[in-house]
Amino acid sequence: RRAQPGIVDVQRNTVVTLPTGEDFELDLLALDGRGRPLWVEAKTGEFVGSLPKYARVRDQLGVPIDRAILVLPEVQDAACRALRTQHGLHAVNLGGWNRLLPELAAAQ
Repeated sequence: RRAQPGIVDVQRNTVVTLPTGEDFELDLLALDGRGRPLWVEAKTGEFVGSLPKYARVRDQLGVPIDRAILVLPEVQDAACRALRTQHGLHAVNLGGWNRLLPELAAAQ
């Protein structure tokens, strides 16, 4: 919230119940001043097995692709772009995250 003035609410490690009845923990869930959600998951190490679940959760929660962000610190830019196409997740590495923050603030 301090980094992005347009963010009005931030919840960490929030457990939500999906329409299927399954509980799922979100690393970070934020709302901007217009009430739009921003979901951020951070993964280090193995992440490939989690991608279908993240894509399904994004769909079930109705979070737009540009606001469902998967931070993968060690992954190259090209691989991050491919994940967006293949799984409907906005994947970024640390450099991408640093570039994305000002864009998110400007979109508020």
